Amino acid sequence: MTALQKTTSNAGAPEIKRAEQPLLQAGLRLKHIEEDRTVPMYRTSIATE
Repeated sequence: MTALQKTTSNAGAPEIKRAEQPLLQAGLRLKHIEEDRTVPMYRTSIATE
């Protein structure tokens, strides 16, 4: 199963975000999707809008 196919799987399956879809369609591999993991992130004290 490819990462793109995960968008059409069961309700409990991870959803591919719209920002990632063009990257996947272009053939780029995203490690966090291939390994079915949460996207890397961190906390910061920098204010956002």
